[in-house]
Amino acid sequence: MGLKDFFNKISSKNSIFDYVVDKDTFKTFVEKTIEFAKEHELEIIDEFYIYINGEKQLVQIWNLDADQFKATKGISIKYNGMEYTNFEGFYEKVIQPIPAEYIHIYLTLRTDDFLDEYKKNHPELKPQDF
Repeated sequence: MGLKDFFNKISSKNSIFDYVVDKDTFKTFVEKTIEFAKEHELEIIDEFYIYINGEKQLVQIWNLDADQFKATKGISIKYNGMEYTNFEGFYEKVIQPIPAEYIHIYLTLRTDDFLDEYKKNHPELKPQDF
């Protein structure tokens, strides 16, 4: 195996940053992440991709309260050219309408212990299948 093959294998769908979770687990993950960022006054809450009908869509979540120069406060969720000011609105408009029971997400900034545990308990859920 050459170096190029090695890097292709690392970046494949078997990545440690890939997760397939049910909608309730996704909701809990995002709510916990938002709470942690607010508690620690972090400006960026998270950034990840969700796959809907095989299309990779970027989701960025910001804690506007942590930016002392912003007049707007609260959280900002940017997705597909839209901005949501709360997670509930994003969840209702974007996640609930997804017909599949499971969501494939790819974290860009880190791994997550909560999602790692879910992945460990559900080895049948493979990202390449979603």
